[in-house]
Amino acid sequence: MYLSEEQIDSLLSYVGYGDFSRPDIIFLANEGGLGDRSVEANIMDICGPFKAKPECWVNGDGANGYWKVGEWEPGSIERVPVSPFLRLCSRMVLALEDKDSSPQKWFQRGDRSVINHVRRFLSEGGLYSNRPGIRTALLDWRPLPRNNERSPLPYENVEQNLYLKAFNFSDNGSDNPYISWREKRIKIFNDLFHIYPVPLVLCVGDIPAKKRLAEHIWGIREFDEIVLSPSGKKIFVSKQKVGLGTEIVLSPFFGYEHMGYAGVRDLTAYIRENLMNENRS
Repeated sequence: MYLSEEQIDSLLSYVGYGDFSRPDIIFLANEGGLGDRSVEANIMDICGPFKAKPECWVNGDGANGYWKVGEWEPGSIERVPVSPFLRLCSRMVLALEDKDSSPQKWFQRGDRSVINHVRRFLSEGGLYSNRPGIRTALLDWRPLPRNNERSPLPYENVEQNLYLKAFNFSDNGSDNPYISWREKRIKIFNDLFHIYPVPLVLCVGDIPAKKRLAEHIWGIREFDEIVLSPSGKKIFVSKQKVGLGTEIVLSPFFGYEHMGYAGVRDLTAYIRENLMNENRS
């Protein structure tokens, strides 16, 4: 696909899914996927209807950033995504909402009741939507969606190597044309966190890269290393807050072979005990 300048401007401004004006948790990931749809269909949505709602613009201007809020539809039966990331995020949200139970309840692999509850949560659009309860959003760092991180970028006028170097902060010199893309992205992120109060950002996957990202976006250089018990998984919590009181947590990816059930369970318990603001309305 050939990207027009107007489409590139829109993609650089698009931050992700969920209501970023009042989230409880933002998951910060690398880049958006295609969701089993064509790249053309995804780009048309992001640059068209997603951008058409002023209530989803950062500080009243879509050029400053915009998002897409999913519709929560109780009783709806949609295709449930197979993504381990989405399923483990769902278990975390449901466990945090269930203050009367231990997180262990929501991370038992063979519990059919929990499995069905998670499936229903996803099929009804529970993540990144206007659902009552804990409000979530998904923030993507790199602006160009693709099928997965192993597949080539499907854009004929984007040089993948230079693009990835710019967004990985490994570019050599100012001749990289995508540095200006990165700088715009950083400005939008900074504006977002200085305009809206966000209690918690969970940066998931590739912790060394997320540390570089946190330093360039927020100036964070120091983290407390936390070993979660009993799983032994390591997370990193920023020593300082950013924006309007935002906690930054770096975690391994929410995959079964990375954090897994036990790691996300222990992270959920840590968040509940240390980071959730009980007085937030």
